[in-house]
Amino acid sequence: MDRTTARRITATGLILAVLVLLMAGMGTTTLATQGVEDLYPVEPIESGNGTMELLETPNDPYFRNQWGMQAIGMEAAWDQGLTGKGVTIGIIDTGVHATHPDLLGSNMVSGYNYLNNNRSTDDTEGHGTFVAGIIGAKKNNHIDIAGMAPEATFVTMKCFDGNKSIVGDAVKAIRSCVDDYHCSVINMSFGAPEDVDILHQAVQYAAGKGVIIVASAGNEGTRTLYYPAAYEETIGVGAVDANRHVASFSQQNNSVFVVAPGASVVSLGADNNSVKTGSGTSFAAPYVSGLAVMLKQLYPRMTLADFKKILTASSQDLGAAGYDIAYGNGLINVPEAIAQAKIYFGDAREEGCPSAGYKDVPGNAWYHQYVDYALSHQYMTGTAKNVFSPDSTVTRAQVATILYAKKGKPAVTSSNSFSDVRKGEWHYDPIQWCSGYGLVAGYPNGTFGPSDAITREQLVAILYQFAQKEGKNTWNLETLVRYSDASSVSNYAQPAMRWAVSIGLIQGTDSRTLSPKKTATRAEIAVVLKAFDEKVGA
Repeated sequence: MDRTTARRITATGLILAVLVLLMAGMGTTTLATQGVEDLYPVEPIESGNGTMELLETPNDPYFRNQWGMQAIGMEAAWDQGLTGKGVTIGIIDTGVHATHPDLLGSNMVSGYNYLNNNRSTDDTEGHGTFVAGIIGAKKNNHIDIAGMAPEATFVTMKCFDGNKSIVGDAVKAIRSCVDDYHCSVINMSFGAPEDVDILHQAVQYAAGKGVIIVASAGNEGTRTLYYPAAYEETIGVGAVDANRHVASFSQQNNSVFVVAPGASVVSLGADNNSVKTGSGTSFAAPYVSGLAVMLKQLYPRMTLADFKKILTASSQDLGAAGYDIAYGNGLINVPEAIAQAKIYFGDAREEGCPSAGYKDVPGNAWYHQYVDYALSHQYMTGTAKNVFSPDSTVTRAQVATILYAKKGKPAVTSSNSFSDVRKGEWHYDPIQWCSGYGLVAGYPNGTFGPSDAITREQLVAILYQFAQKEGKNTWNLETLVRYSDASSVSNYAQPAMRWAVSIGLIQGTDSRTLSPKKTATRAEIAVVLKAFDEKVGA
């Protein structure tokens, strides 16, 4: 959309606003999408013969064209495992071409078509698909581009035919995103130069429900304010080019909170197998929305105020020092925003933290220090790459492996004792050693049940046996009368449970309940291991 067209649309909006307000008493101002309409096809950049790549560089053929992703540090951020999973974002736009090959398999929900009053939200214009591609194109599928948060859920709201809509439709879409689809983030790549009460009220309503609204600042290259970007309850986004200079078309005013890539950026077109370039603050906004989605995945309770503070602390300052109307608080930096969010929410880690590589062990988790202890002493390892699974139940094989590690992994001389424990399996030596040492026994049918979950009383009984074998003091036996479920502790586990409670090795699940038959989690056993070393001796 060139500037002449933009001015013509703006003038039309003013006329419509006056006519409709006078006739109906409500705002129906024309809104203009804030992106250049001419989206140009792009060819993939040849990768060359080089082999040096970051581990999380996607295999999507056009990724090397996506200078915007590299400018905001997405390669480093992807390595932290953030995909937008569990977060819902509303995209109020021209719809989305859901059958584009690079969007197939996405968690996309057809919200509503306010132009035709139906649920067909397919995109024939290209604007909404371009926006959606930046946020949610599938990554590492060998197709086209990589989106920032490909596992997020997308609700597509179609309010635009070409580049115009009325405020009433956008208002209904905002409220539906909040009330019907429970969106955590809403991307609004449109704006109008008039402040309309019902639009502001809808934005305020969404913000009051904890929704983060991101809007494009405008494309006239002037100081004119565009709404909703100019509202305090939104994140207004300006655009920069590949040289990190403010784009000539980007508005420069107090609505610009941050800037993001928006000149000749690459995303998806509204026809199959198409990848195009486009320019406009419309296409800068989804980069910020994608960041909001990733942070919402980490911290679901993050508010607009929280997000603004994190953006202010993490964005790369450009232009004049500090805030300025061209760059706002600067160019978004995704890995730095994640780091600042962890500090802000008390989730920061000390340098060398043993659990730093585990995405499911946040720094502010109650079990964090205990998992660190178990990892640093090599008592436990992750269940998969970057995964510790703190809430998973502990199996008999895992307990045997932990005790075997505590003993220093001695040589195993005993022969196979159990029909379901085969030589060469990861738990073979630990189970054979524990059996020979008298810590565990199999079932009457000759099996061990390595994958069977272990209960709290079984765990305590094994540790009690281990302490005795190691010559530790196990004389302290406290009564369990203060626990309402003391009678449910099995007879074989009674001495062990009394000993464990007396030395503080185990506590009730609350002040009155031991829950002896409840299965133990990996986080809980990490706590017990640290307490065992401190109270019984390593």
